[in-house]
Amino acid sequence: RHLAPLAVPLGDAEAWCAVYDTAVPGTGVPVYLLDHEVLFDRPYLYDPPGGRAHDNLARFAFLSRGALQLTRHLGWTPDVIHAHDWPTALVPIYLDTVERRAMLARTAAVFTVHDIAHQGRFSAEEFKVTQLGAEVLHERSVEEFGAVNLLKGALRHAQAITACTRDAAARFQTAEGGAGLDPVMRERADALSALWDDDLGAWDAAAERLLAVYARAVAARRATP
Repeated sequence: RHLAPLAVPLGDAEAWCAVYDTAVPGTGVPVYLLDHEVLFDRPYLYDPPGGRAHDNLARFAFLSRGALQLTRHLGWTPDVIHAHDWPTALVPIYLDTVERRAMLARTAAVFTVHDIAHQGRFSAEEFKVTQLGAEVLHERSVEEFGAVNLLKGALRHAQAITACTRDAAARFQTAEGGAGLDPVMRERADALSALWDDDLGAWDAAAERLLAVYARAVAARRATP
């Protein structure tokens, strides 16, 4: 456990959490964990069985912003942050707004869509907890019919977008498979890549493809004024 707690901007103040560190067994790759009991000490990850967690936007805004705050805590500036699905969709949005002139100004966001049907929709009123405002509350970012769609925002703000397979990447761009976000997927087709061949291919090939995605994302981020 790290001695210093971590402050995460949230709502009209800050949420404080403990930071734990460990490593992936056999590799030494470090893993960091944020501990906030009020937000995460629950018997479920996303929603209770048959219900909906009332504070999911706060929970996952905390996780996303907390990951960025953690880099400061560690004194480390990553080249790429790779986020997945709506629970971490705020990562590329924060990077492209509050971090644009800050410590992570040159850090690229790669965003992977596994389940396009779950998009993280919330009211504009709830969105205040993120400490984001007019800079993203518009149609070219997170706004959708007067409400907020986090997945849409991530697709707009990430430097690179990935799907697991070529079939999924193609399906996400269709009216039948895009769950309403197919226009955004088609608009960002140049940033969209597939990591695996549809026969599942070889892991080495997928890893090489991902590294190429990272390199393109970093180049795109650093080319942004």
